[in-house]
Amino acid sequence: MNTLNSPVGVSAMTIEQQITINAPREKVFEALTEDIVKWWAYKESAEMYLEAWPGGRFYEGSSDGDGFLWGTVLEVRRPSVLRVSELLGSLPSVRAGAHKYELEDDNGSTILKFSCQMLGEIDDDARACLESGWGELLSVHLKNWVEKGVAC
Repeated sequence: MNTLNSPVGVSAMTIEQQITINAPREKVFEALTEDIVKWWAYKESAEMYLEAWPGGRFYEGSSDGDGFLWGTVLEVRRPSVLRVSELLGSLPSVRAGAHKYELEDDNGSTILKFSCQMLGEIDDDARACLESGWGELLSVHLKNWVEKGVAC
């Protein structure tokens, strides 16, 4: 069966999450932009980078040239906003979108407001996986790295 000719339903979804991280906004922003390899649990290689300027790449790679482009940086406002476009999946199951991190001061802590908009083939299983994956990534791994220095 040629899956490229199969009808693909296109749908949209939005994920919104908010967490409090017990650290200054600058430290959280640094973790999002410079320390991503320490807390991004869904990587296949030991190297991960986010070039924190508009047009910069969000990618993982290795010294032998293998790698994967996760997305492109769309917006940077230090230390308040980071927005990244993304392309996930492979044919015929492609999803594209963008995610945005907004950071606000809260008496020495930081409120991280996360939003992700996706468009593509998104069934109920994919929706649940994306929601739980982002929740784990931010509420567990990012938070543990920033607050305790525990890498995943």
